[in-house]
Formats: sequence, C-alpha cells, structure tokens
Amino acid sequence: MRDHQKYFAVDDASGQLAPHFLAVLNTTREIVREQFSMGMSGLLRARFNDARFFLANRSETVSARPAGAAEHVTFQKDLGSYYEKTIRMQRLASWLSEIVKQAGMGIRPGIVHKAACLAKTDLTTELVKEFTELQGIVGGLYARVQVLDEHLNDDVARGISTAIYDHYKPESMDDSVPRTIEGAVLSIATRQTSVAGMFALGLIPSGSKDSFWPAAAGQRDR
Repeated sequence: MRDHQKYFAVDDASGQLAPHFLAVLNTTREIVREQFSMGMSGLLRARFNDARFFLANRSETVSARPAGAAEHVTFQKDLGSYYEKTIRMQRLASWLSEIVKQAGMGIRPGIVHKAACLAKTDLTTELVKEFTELQGIVGGLYARVQVLDEHLNDDVARGISTAIYDHYKPESMDDSVPRTIEGAVLSIATRQTSVAGMFALGLIPSGSKDSFWPAAAGQRDR
C-alpha cells in the first residue's frame, strides 16, 4: 500500500493498522475524486489479494525449499549463488555464536544455525518475487506458521522465525536493530560475508559508490 501504490496507511487509536487509507489528488472536482477513489480501492484490493494468495499457498513454505533451492538464484556473478552464500553465512554465524557464548551471553547457537540455513530460502518464493522488499520478512512469517521440525518446542521455533525476520535489520541509521541476539548474529554474518567477498574481488566501495549494488542487480541484500 505504501511502497507500491504510494498511499498513506491509517492507524486506529490503539496504534493498529486500520482498514482505511489516504491518497492525494490534484483536483477539486467531486466526480473525478469519486472515480479515482473507486479506482484506487480496486488497485489496492487486487494487490492485497495477490499477497494473500501467495502467503496462503502452502507449497511456498520455506521448509519445503531447503537451502539448495537457492542454488539457481545468483548472489553475485563471481561469488556464486545464494546457496553458496548460505554456506558461508552458516560457518561465520556458528563461529560468531561460539565467541558470543564464551563471552557469557545467552545465545542459542542451534537457533542461529537453523535460521542461517533458512534465511535466504524465501528468495525462491513467488511472494518475494512479487514484493522484493519483503525479503527476510516473508521467510520469518513462513518459518513461524509452519512446522520446521516436529521435535522443536514453540520457543525455539519462534526464535528461528524471529531471527530470519530481523536479519536484514538495521537497514538504515533510523531502523531498529534485531530483537534477539540470534538475529543480531545472523545479521552480522549475512553482511560480513558480503563485505569480505567484495573486498576479496577488489570491489571496494568508496565514499560515493557502493560497488555491490550494480553487481547484485538491485538485490536488497548486503
């Protein structure tokens, strides 16, 4: 609604999203405004129906798509696929988890490892192909509503889904940080594997140019 249609979302008194939106029209003619209002509502309804269809499609769940499903999704031409990036992320995240654990912080390495394995699988889903800005968020939602492992308790499953959901955070100076230490470690691992890979290729960013963006063809990942 906000990013695709450029509409303003509306919250209710409790801060929850309300079933209304605001849009700006450069006209005072009532009949034109009414026609535009109906058209805007129709467009928005179609977008939401698309998103609901993809989200409800059970074949899209990330557990049905192991890390190998990202083998055909290119991360960077010289650094390979997102499957290969996932392997690098897992190794770095596990190493960081041990350091954090030895420092006496309450981290659960198993959650980090499982979240790293699943963090990029949503790139192969139709929902992310349609709404690319939802990378990570979609993976976290899918991981929350499906059974990742019948032996996992709810707290562990929630920890995995939260880490996946937050692993792109922070996206800017104003963005919030991951809510859990597992999510923070995964966020560091996904960024640092990219940074190390880019420096290894000699694609060193300057103050005015990030060499990763053109190489990644607009992917949001760092």
